[in-house]
Amino acid sequence: MHRLLHTLCRAAVAGFTLAVVAPVAQAQPLPTVLVAATQNDDATEVLYAIHSGIFRRLGIDAQMSVVTSSTAAAAGIVGGSLQFATGSVFTVPSARSHGVPLEFVAPTGVYQANLPYAVVVKGDSPIRTARDMNGKVCGVNQTGDINLLMLRAWIDRNGGDSTSVRAVEMPYPAMSAAVDAGRIDAALILGPALQEIIDTGKFRVLGRPIDALAYGNNKPVITAWFTSSAYAAANPRIVQAFARGILEAAAYANAHHAETAPLIAQYSGVDVATIEHGTRTTFREAIDPQDVQPALDVLFKYKLTATHMVARDLFSSAVLELPS
Repeated sequence: MHRLLHTLCRAAVAGFTLAVVAPVAQAQPLPTVLVAATQNDDATEVLYAIHSGIFRRLGIDAQMSVVTSSTAAAAGIVGGSLQFATGSVFTVPSARSHGVPLEFVAPTGVYQANLPYAVVVKGDSPIRTARDMNGKVCGVNQTGDINLLMLRAWIDRNGGDSTSVRAVEMPYPAMSAAVDAGRIDAALILGPALQEIIDTGKFRVLGRPIDALAYGNNKPVITAWFTSSAYAAANPRIVQAFARGILEAAAYANAHHAETAPLIAQYSGVDVATIEHGTRTTFREAIDPQDVQPALDVLFKYKLTATHMVARDLFSSAVLELPS
């Protein structure tokens, strides 16, 4: 009897030990989320969130890739090759207007008067005002996104006729050569690529179309992170973790331009010195749906949405629960 009790006790202890140790030995890996951004300073916050371990601390393993445009980012989200992507604030409402259920999960960059987003012309070009753009050809990264819409709004707001301007789609690296050779009259360029072109001394800034979104002292969000409605509904905790990580990284990036310059330099392919003396993105550090309302107003004005959308309706319910 004593031997039997001893055997049972040993078995019980062994079983208890296994029960305690097994969960540690078989810990589940963090859920992987595939994220993407274009090669400009808007990617800084997510690069830092990955590099610093913020995302892993919050329970997700984020893996970064490059997209060429907001449309490509949206296609990746819809196709399932991406879980989160950043792009212009026009991406989500434009998709919704075509029956594609995307939603915002976090803000990215806010409007700045000196934002690195401008129409450039040759230094000796006769084009001096938005009105002078009438009948001209302008290079844009994408004809179906914020680029062309902001160009149109800026030209119209400053006395020109945007319907007379022809937009030609081309990648940023090809724009300066096209303007220099006279194949196009102007180009709308953003991010580190803009600073590189200005530094050549051969071009000048004509205007900053993003100003068309700013009214008075308003500083709207102009880019934002988004996901699919289906993914957000199925993974609210991951969506919240991602949003928390983005906001935490945004606060750090805003206060540490020197420390984050090498990250965006490596990602964009632009040298660190150019990044450091260029204008850096200012990131929104809290979620407020009203920050994207100006973009919705512009979309409706130019009849790109049939209804005047309400910003709060375009945000994931999971992130609206987060403190602002």
